[in-house]
Amino acid sequence: MFEKDAGVSGKDGPGGPDLAEIYSIRCIRDMMRIRAPDKTTMSVPSDCDAALVALSVFAPTGVATIDARSNLSLMEIATGRTVEFPARHVTDIAGLVSAFAVVRETPRAAKEEVTPPLPEAVFDAPAQDPATVPAWITENPDLKRTLVEDDGRLVLSFAPLRVSSKSKYIVEGRSDGGVPDYWGYEVTADGQPFGWVALMDQGTVLVTGVAATRYSKHRNIRSAMFRLSSHLESMRSE
Repeated sequence: MFEKDAGVSGKDGPGGPDLAEIYSIRCIRDMMRIRAPDKTTMSVPSDCDAALVALSVFAPTGVATIDARSNLSLMEIATGRTVEFPARHVTDIAGLVSAFAVVRETPRAAKEEVTPPLPEAVFDAPAQDPATVPAWITENPDLKRTLVEDDGRLVLSFAPLRVSSKSKYIVEGRSDGGVPDYWGYEVTADGQPFGWVALMDQGTVLVTGVAATRYSKHRNIRSAMFRLSSHLESMRSE
């Protein structure tokens, strides 16, 4: 449990905002779970010293302050290399840099490096109604029949999906026949049902059905998988 007198104060220097009065911050094993007043939850490694500093600068009162159209900058201090990008892409950029640009040094990262890569073959449509799978899906090399994340803990299996009559953001399950409402993925975590990923349109990927979380939209499947991984980590830390 997060405690003010346990070495994690939540303060950003003398006179700074006490984040512990605004955010719920819990340290569980090697992870720190941060929950905002609006119930948005994110888990980061407990040794991520800049996490609370970033909150105290950009969201000290628990309210977002960065316009999605504003430009952000990511800079490597040692070399001065810098890249600018719109704030709305911060999750995508962070995921790309973490996956491809940061040298792995932890035991878990070393394990990830020897994990067999995803097949290189272009997506192979399932036997059920293959003609109804749009070309923008079948021709996208990132949309494989099966996708795997977190050392195999998360598995995404391509499937025709049935949407609720109440909301296009609620997936009720697999489509039994005919033309599905969406094509997408059935998601399992550690072998148990975990949620759904719907390919709503080019550049619109929906993550939905994950317990106790709101649906979210993403621009590509990699970003959606990153969100699923975050959900799984948050639940494991509870």
